[in-house]
Amino acid sequence: MILLSQFHINEEIYKKNKDLAERNKTLTLLRKIDEIILSKVTDIQQTAQQVANTIVDELEYKLVAILLLDKKDNAVVKLAISQTDLVMQAEIKLNQTLFGVKIPLFEESNLIVRAIKSQRMQLTHGLNDILTPHFSPEQSKVAQQIVGITTSFIYPLIVRGEVFGAMVVSINVTDGLSDFKNDLIDRLAGVIGIAIDNALLYLAIQGANERLKGIDRLKDEFVSLASHELRTPMTVIKSYLWMILEKEQAF
Repeated sequence: MILLSQFHINEEIYKKNKDLAERNKTLTLLRKIDEIILSKVTDIQQTAQQVANTIVDELEYKLVAILLLDKKDNAVVKLAISQTDLVMQAEIKLNQTLFGVKIPLFEESNLIVRAIKSQRMQLTHGLNDILTPHFSPEQSKVAQQIVGITTSFIYPLIVRGEVFGAMVVSINVTDGLSDFKNDLIDRLAGVIGIAIDNALLYLAIQGANERLKGIDRLKDEFVSLASHELRTPMTVIKSYLWMILEKEQAF
């Protein structure tokens, strides 16, 4: 009886220590992502790449991809994909970059498109659901086996009520995720959304500043040209006035 009680105590301590370790790992990850958001990195692709790599490194996920909604082309384009040895092995084997081709928004069989349109998380155990139509089911199966993926979550990236992209998180878990880990992935979608949105806002501000500088240059050129054109007739007028005054003095 005493041994059984001690066993339960040890098991409870183990669970609490494991939970504490996971929470510490989560806090470390969120802090690192915050550092990326607040850093001087303003290139959107570089920001997305750093975030994707950090998540995989810290949480040992198999793949993280961040995709952006291209409203002009009505398609979804890859912004970044975690750079791991297994991902690179799969791309070399298939002689094709994962998520390297735009996914048209009419391809509703693709769960990335479905997540963006429905603004809801999608889940799949088959990689072809997010690689179609640019990969065949056979190719997708090869990539899934090489990278070691069992489950993929697809989250829409939403900021201020507007969808501007999606995040794919692929893992290797056979017995499901704990509530804690599910909550973590939910939080990651929000944090990544803010990080990418900040980079997009910076690009918009930078573009506006460049346009203002261009307007200032045009204004300076106009003032310079106008001043030159005004000086020319004024010189002629002054010459005629001088001649008139000289004639009056002669009489």
